[in-house]
Amino acid sequence: MLRKFTTFLTSFICLLHLILIVGCEKRPDVPELPNFDELAAIPEKPSESLSVHIYVDATLSMQGFTVPGTTHYSSIFTKLESAITTGWSHGKAEFYRFGIQVEQIFDRTTYLKAKTPDFYEDTDINLETRIQEVIDYDIKRIMGNEISNTTDEDQEGDINPDQEISEDRKVSHLAVIVTDLFQDQSDINLLVAQLKDKYIKNNLEVGLLGIRSQFDGIVYDMGHGQDPLPHKSEQGKPDTYRPFYLLVLGKYSDIYNYFEQLKKSDYPDAQGIIFSRYLINSLMSFDEAVIKEEGLNPNTFTDRSYSHLKQYAIVKKSEQTKIIANQKYFPIPYAMSFDLNMLEDSISAKHKRGDQTEVNHAAQNILKVTSSVIDNNQENELSVEFKLLRKSLPNINSVFLYEVTLKPTIDSFVAPVWCKSWDMGVDMNLKRDGSRTLNLVNFVRDLSKITAQTHNPIVGKYYFLIK
Repeated sequence: MLRKFTTFLTSFICLLHLILIVGCEKRPDVPELPNFDELAAIPEKPSESLSVHIYVDATLSMQGFTVPGTTHYSSIFTKLESAITTGWSHGKAEFYRFGIQVEQIFDRTTYLKAKTPDFYEDTDINLETRIQEVIDYDIKRIMGNEISNTTDEDQEGDINPDQEISEDRKVSHLAVIVTDLFQDQSDINLLVAQLKDKYIKNNLEVGLLGIRSQFDGIVYDMGHGQDPLPHKSEQGKPDTYRPFYLLVLGKYSDIYNYFEQLKKSDYPDAQGIIFSRYLINSLMSFDEAVIKEEGLNPNTFTDRSYSHLKQYAIVKKSEQTKIIANQKYFPIPYAMSFDLNMLEDSISAKHKRGDQTEVNHAAQNILKVTSSVIDNNQENELSVEFKLLRKSLPNINSVFLYEVTLKPTIDSFVAPVWCKSWDMGVDMNLKRDGSRTLNLVNFVRDLSKITAQTHNPIVGKYYFLIK
């Protein structure tokens, strides 16, 4: 009897010891987690006060917009001012005209004459459209105002337009260029290069708002060897109207606010795009996505719960190990257009070793990510699949933190549909139609690609822990 009890007690102690060993097994360390609060991609708020420089194209091509009566073009000049007062509690405007060079307009009366033919009769500047001169001039004004209070003439030779613009100047300045985009010698490449070097590289955005208006005149700057093009629109037929544009330079939120003030006043049919580091209000993630898992069990490796983070343990002997996340894509207003089917991913996998969080390339290379658009006829819905080749996962007692970033490829950026219907083509293959704009598609596409190359805008970030 005693022997049986002793045997039982020994077995019980061994079992208890085994339970204690299993229960006290060290919990695997979790890699350092990112700050999920930084996932938002929402652009900053509009500036509290704004200084707006309005530059009017005074070349002969613009004279045709000054037809009798009230038109979109004749009314734009007062609207450019009122948009400042309605959009900002503190705002002011300065006026300029340009062609071969830039000249300041010191009184509002002369500025408002831009709606009349006389404004475009000055042969000292009206023969060539050099928008690049405006870009250089505007940067010099920003730098000049920041460096000293001397006149433009005194500081002209001392200003370096390549100097970086300070943050306080960026958030309080907007340049508005009124033009038909018919650049001298149709040199759109020069214009794109100037915008890149002076604005985009300085973390400033470029906006383009197109408005159609009645026209009766001659279109110049048609390109090498091309004769000027007469054009007269037909009353009541907007398809025959000629587009003019507002090329607006500043930060995204100010450009957006300015566009909205104009559109809700008199130009609801205006078409716009903002070349920006932002594509989406809030980055896509596992938060608010419809998720399906296969070969995975939900688990918790952290003391806190994060909506942007998923946590899983791999099911032993599972055939497939994958996550599918379906969600809608909501671009910001006036976002650059791109093919949502052309996304590329970058993957990072980390684990904890001792006190350090380090990259694990073996774990990183076994995750395959694919994305595709779900066609639901109305809204863009994206399906993202994360497939883990589990048999190749490093066999160590670790929790791996995966971070997946999605962004459009550079070649995915395209001109929006409205640009294609307003485009005349290129100078070597002209479709001579005065109701269209030369090189518009090329200009918009190239500026989109350069913006994307500079800022590498992303549309999604996904995080998950897996063991």
